[in-house]
Amino acid sequence: TFNEMWYAAKKKNIFIRIKRSRGYKKGPNIITNAPYPQRRYMYYQLINAIRNSKKYVYLTTPYFVPDPRLLYVLQRAVGRSVDVQIIVPKTSDSVIVNRASHSFFYDLLSSGIRIHQHDGDFIHAKTAVIDDRWATLGSFNFDNLSFTYNHEANIVSTDKKCIETIKEHFKSDAQKSEEVFIEQWLVRPVLWKFREFCIIPFRRFL
Repeated sequence: TFNEMWYAAKKKNIFIRIKRSRGYKKGPNIITNAPYPQRRYMYYQLINAIRNSKKYVYLTTPYFVPDPRLLYVLQRAVGRSVDVQIIVPKTSDSVIVNRASHSFFYDLLSSGIRIHQHDGDFIHAKTAVIDDRWATLGSFNFDNLSFTYNHEANIVSTDKKCIETIKEHFKSDAQKSEEVFIEQWLVRPVLWKFREFCIIPFRRFL
C-alpha cells in the first residue's frame, strides 16, 4: 500500500497521480485518501460509518482537528445515544496542533463526547472502531491534513476478530488515560483559552 501511494505521489503528471488514487488497493479492505477531487475515499468511509453508527464510536489518534462535517456527525451520533469516545495524547509533539485540538474540547464535551488524554508514551495509533461491525487503522489521522492535503492509506475491516482486537486496544489505552470532564475544562487557565482562541482561524490547515 505504501509503495503504491508513494508511486502515485511522486508522479509529475497530475493526471496519472489522480488516476492511481482509487478506493481500493490490492483487495477490498485497503482504502486510500488523496488530495484530489472525488478521491477522499477514506474520509467518506469514516463519515458514513459514523453516520450509520448505533452503539458506539471509538477513535484513537495523535492529532485530532476535525472539520465541521466530522464534528457534526460525531455530535449527531451522541444525539442518537451512541457512545462516542476519543483518545488523544495529553501532550502532542506539535504545540500548534495540541492547541488546535484543545480548541474543540468544549464543543465535544458539551455535546456528550468523552475525551481521554493518554499520558506517558506518545500515541501513534490511528484507529476507529464502530458498533462491532467496522474498524480501520493506518496512516489516516483525524485532522484536516489527512482529510484534504495528504496521501493516506488505511486498512478497513469488517472481520470480527480484527474489530475485537482494535476495540480491546482502545479499552486498554482508555484505562491508561485521564478522562477530561467539562467541569475541569471550564476552569483551565485563561492563557490556555487565549491560545486556543488565537488558533481557531488556522485549524482548517492543520
